[in-house]
Amino acid sequence: MHKSNKLVFIHARRFADGGTGLALRTRLAFEALTGACASAEKHLICSSGDAEAALAKRMGWNYHRIETFDRTHTAGARAIVRLAAFAGSPVSQNMRSLLLTMLGGADLSTSAVAPLLQSIGKADVWLARSDLLHLASSVVPGSRVIVDSNDSVANLVGCYDPKSRVRKAAFRSLDAVVRDVQREELRLAGLCNRIIAISPEDRDYYSRSSCPSVILEESCVTTPAVMPPIAPGWDVGFIGGSHFGSISAAANFMRIARRSALDKLRFAIAGSVCERLDMTRPRNVEFVGRVSSASAFLASCRQVVFWSERETGTSVKFQEAVLSGTTVLANPSAARWSEAKPGRDYIECTSETSLDTHLQGRTTIAPSPLRTTCVREKVHERFRKLALD
Repeated sequence: MHKSNKLVFIHARRFADGGTGLALRTRLAFEALTGACASAEKHLICSSGDAEAALAKRMGWNYHRIETFDRTHTAGARAIVRLAAFAGSPVSQNMRSLLLTMLGGADLSTSAVAPLLQSIGKADVWLARSDLLHLASSVVPGSRVIVDSNDSVANLVGCYDPKSRVRKAAFRSLDAVVRDVQREELRLAGLCNRIIAISPEDRDYYSRSSCPSVILEESCVTTPAVMPPIAPGWDVGFIGGSHFGSISAAANFMRIARRSALDKLRFAIAGSVCERLDMTRPRNVEFVGRVSSASAFLASCRQVVFWSERETGTSVKFQEAVLSGTTVLANPSAARWSEAKPGRDYIECTSETSLDTHLQGRTTIAPSPLRTTCVREKVHERFRKLALD
């Protein structure tokens, strides 16, 4: 993104507090753009509230709050839109684009954002999520558009079918729905000047579009400050959020803990995933719940295990664990971070037999050298370059 006299940053969720994951990634990008385009007229368009408004004021941005589609339409209206688009009814292109973002979870309506973009005029536009791609068709001609991607909507639908009622109501197969979403998503990607892919899979996917620049940048986590461990500590830990991939990995974690050969080890699960687990907890597994510091929990575990049968849902927590300095054991589908190398940054287990061996042997590995390359300042500088190039 070249320096422009006007800059627009659009996001659909909370990010001012940073935290980890996509919120931290968005905050880092926002800070990088603030510094890189200090003299530009800057506009933040967001559906969040007071924290984002305060951040915008403090950093010299004009703040525009808009309502999400979820708040301005009834559930019945949303269902009709989804059904009409997937059933092949003659809906407008804008309506199909809106459907795409609704499936991804952003729910920012083109009709709410387009007038703002028209009033601001030609600008550099940063879309902070891939499910905001539909807004690329609303920018003033001549504007430059960069999308900072999370998982593609097609991947979310294909893996988890989050709106299964749409597929069922439209009497279409999941493959047919995914093809529809892919076609629309790649068309919208072609309207952008650059897409910053969050994974090698996303990079390959968006490279199929006519977007002239697709660049890989996976950072969602920075090296944490050293935190004292939580007493008395645990032998094996897992941390996860509410994403379905995390729930699946947590279920695997409890299944592994039930093995008689491991019943003397103390296992622990932390994070909001604890609120989503409905299976009986083994006696040697403790539910820690939400923690104020993920790094403190991870530092309290001798080993951390990520065992996933899905390709999404654990990548951010895997990054957190690797950067914590704790020994991480993971199977290939859970270790979705191309910078992390097996044997150097974590122990790769290709079978549950090899996992059991490392758990029983209490194998450890030296802290990852990525801890020195993923400090906040260095990640911040990478986003700054993405803004200026």
